Amino acid sequence: MVKRTVYFFLFVFSFLLASCSKREYVNSLPKDSQLVAQIDVVDLFQKAGFEDEKISGVLQELIHHPEHVGIDWNEKVYAYVSNNAMGFVAAMNDADKLTGFLEKHAKALGVTLDVDGDYTWASTDMLLVGYNDEQLLAMTIYGDGMVFRQRARKFMKQDVAESFVSNPSFQKIEASGSDLSIYAVASVLPESILGKWLAFLPDNIDLNSLYTILAADFNTGRLDAGINFYSDNPEIQESIKNLSSSLKLQNGVFLDHIPSDFSLYGSLCCTPELVSFLKKNRETGMAMELIAQVVPFYELLDNLEDVAFYTSSSGDFMTYGQLKNTDFLTNDSWASKYGIRMLGNHSYAFGSYSFGLNADVFYLSSNPQWRNRVDATYQNDLLVSWADKVKDTYGFVMVNLPKMLEVPFLPSEIRNQLEIAAIRWTQPEHFELTVCVKNQRDNVLKVFLQPWIK
Repeated sequence: MVKRTVYFFLFVFSFLLASCSKREYVNSLPKDSQLVAQIDVVDLFQKAGFEDEKISGVLQELIHHPEHVGIDWNEKVYAYVSNNAMGFVAAMNDADKLTGFLEKHAKALGVTLDVDGDYTWASTDMLLVGYNDEQLLAMTIYGDGMVFRQRARKFMKQDVAESFVSNPSFQKIEASGSDLSIYAVASVLPESILGKWLAFLPDNIDLNSLYTILAADFNTGRLDAGINFYSDNPEIQESIKNLSSSLKLQNGVFLDHIPSDFSLYGSLCCTPELVSFLKKNRETGMAMELIAQVVPFYELLDNLEDVAFYTSSSGDFMTYGQLKNTDFLTNDSWASKYGIRMLGNHSYAFGSYSFGLNADVFYLSSNPQWRNRVDATYQNDLLVSWADKVKDTYGFVMVNLPKMLEVPFLPSEIRNQLEIAAIRWTQPEHFELTVCVKNQRDNVLKVFLQPWIK
């Protein structure tokens, strides 16, 4: 049973790897979809180069003889997640071919077939696929399969106004021109993905009015993606406008202070306008107030320019900050006011943290011995190769993936292939993501998928 289920999901996944003009199939997308992914299957298949691979079983016919399946691979596939279901839609050109394929592999896929009026239905206890000569719709099911069959039939017969096609975001997806484009309502994204970007937005905003489009291209040795946030909420629009006026491009001045054993590196240009903007946010404002009870935090923020931080695989971290004026720290008498222990000239300790001043550089570290690194310079080839891209950003984060303790959401076969992931903040509402792999000869899609199809 488990083996048949795995085969069937590989079969479903092959649809997503296979490739908007046929409105009769695109209109099947539920109007309340909170996530929609457009996949250019033909382009991805050609890039991955799996036609040269020796693959057995059901996937062999799907990959080496896609014409046997009856799907129109030249049209794009749209995966979706709605409040009630998840699945995908695809264009068809020969329903009989798909029926023949499913009958041939019914045992391996664990699928049953049934003809009901205008549609043929293929189903397991977890998935329903309905199709005819023009369209295919798949959705996950639970409970009474006939209820989901009626729902699927409704979706496949609905017109433009009733479908996601009527959403203005659908045009943004189509206009991306990328291998893979994903629209998502912010409320369905894990907070770890949104990260601290939410701190720049108004308190208690409705995340259902904030949207993102990710447009990704799978290239040789690397994945390149652009991530845009936008909203139809005037309050959020105004907040993004205010953020734009508070940002400044950074210089990347600390790149030669980051040793080769870093696991995470990030940098940001701090401006008075940005500090003021953060104070208005309840969460960040409260955190800033608490820190100011212990150290002259606001004086520090008023004088900070470029800020950088890095962590090691052991979990220790170091933060650097370039200061415009150091007068507020050069008189060590301030330390006794706050009950701060001194380690040396302009060097202090608070709990397990050390911080201080070296020339015009402020540092903060979780490892007291690292205060000697403030003067050190390193030839970090990985970061040097990204130096120009760092300077053209408001913020930059690079993850040295082999140095990370774990990337839990990926299987080990893929983790071992990864080299770096980098995120550049190039506009207030725009980020650029790059993921590089060690094997620079193959398309990154092939690197990612190979462990799953072998």
